[in-house]
Amino acid sequence: QLRDPFFIFYDSRSGSTFLANTLTKHARLAMPPETNFITKLIDNYKKREIASESDLQKAIDITLSDKKFSDWGISGEEIMDELKGILPMDLAYFIKAVLEIYRLKYVPQADYVGIKKNYIFYFPKLKKLFPDIKVVVLIRDGRAVFNSKKNSIYSVTGKPFETDPVKAARVWLDEVKK
Repeated sequence: QLRDPFFIFYDSRSGSTFLANTLTKHARLAMPPETNFITKLIDNYKKREIASESDLQKAIDITLSDKKFSDWGISGEEIMDELKGILPMDLAYFIKAVLEIYRLKYVPQADYVGIKKNYIFYFPKLKKLFPDIKVVVLIRDGRAVFNSKKNSIYSVTGKPFETDPVKAARVWLDEVKK
């Protein structure tokens, strides 16, 4: 039986990478690189059941469409080979199976798989997929978060994460309220 993943929610520059690295060093956990494949599936795979190989291929295509998913080193063929004999399945099973492929490939001794990604605004949808969802919410002082954001370069843009303290405070507050 596949286990539900646990999630770490956070505002960027809150220490989530440090927490994830510490957890994987001192516990039997796998933490794949950050990706948006789960939210892409939630947003783009509306059927919620994967009943045929063509449905499975569509879910795989959506998963692979996330650029950062390639960091996992898992091919569409690996996912198809693992899952085509298990049809039908729901979307939660598909997600857990992809996580299990990662775990077995890279950290087979791990008992759990964690997802470090700020999916806080997807929580209601994640709760529907994983009714027993476990979440760690990492909250760092908003002033420290902003200080880190203004002094850190975001790899995607080549610019600081944030330079507007009011905007940063609003984002931080919205996430904390959620």
